[in-house]
Amino acid sequence: MARTANTEVATVETVEEVESPVARTKRVIIQRPAGNTDSHIFLGFNSFEGHFEFDKPVELPAAMVDYLRSQRKVEFHPDESGHPVASSVNVINIVDA
Repeated sequence: MARTANTEVATVETVEEVESPVARTKRVIIQRPAGNTDSHIFLGFNSFEGHFEFDKPVELPAAMVDYLRSQRKVEFHPDESGHPVASSVNVINIVDA
């Protein structure tokens, strides 16, 4: 009867470190809307939120800036004859700092 050698099998555990994706940010200025007397605005996007001062440079996630810039609303203004004319404007004006 043949005897087999007792071999130890070494197991190697590999731990994969998953790096969280680095959120790209943009430095922007949130412009105060006409007639608004507030000093700050509260904005939230996914898990990011906060109060941001108007007319001062702030760092926001790039995806949030892109989303806010894409949001539009309709405003009506009278033409020469007094009939309402629709125009599309940004909900929040954001410019690059």
